[in-house]
Amino acid sequence: MVSELKVAADPRAADARVVRTRDALRVAMTELASELPLDSITVRAIAARADVGYATFFRHYPDKEALLADVADKLIREFQALSEEPPSAESETSEDGEERVANAEQPEAS
Repeated sequence: MVSELKVAADPRAADARVVRTRDALRVAMTELASELPLDSITVRAIAARADVGYATFFRHYPDKEALLADVADKLIREFQALSEEPPSAESETSEDGEERVANAEQPEAS
């Protein structure tokens, strides 16, 4: 969570270009991680996938581990936001834990 503090303290964090670049780097890291072992992912590969310069990567992150930590932090924040949302009024959970849509049409009995 150190990277989150670093990003929040960075006055450039609100700059749209910085946001786009960081998003592109996070997406590139996520895509590459789904294709390759983490040890074989290089900063050059991440930068190429994100369509940014090699040096640009280092303007945003000191190394690929910091980028990976930022990806993990973002996923955790998104999960927490989802878990804090109130349940939908259109769905309800039954005793067996299955979610069902309220007022759904029931199959006709024959």
